[in-house]
Amino acid sequence: MATSGLFLMGRGIHMQRVLSRAFAERAVHKRYEAVVAGTLAPREARA
Repeated sequence: MATSGLFLMGRGIHMQRVLSRAFAERAVHKRYEAVVAGTLAPREARA
């Protein structure tokens, strides 16, 4: 299984601090996506 991610840095100390504060205050919207192969088993079978 492979994973990937994003590394974000500000260009300059001021912007880096702004970004750090935004993440600390949970003001950044994150979206997670999955690419899968095959089909899921019915919900009853997964429990």
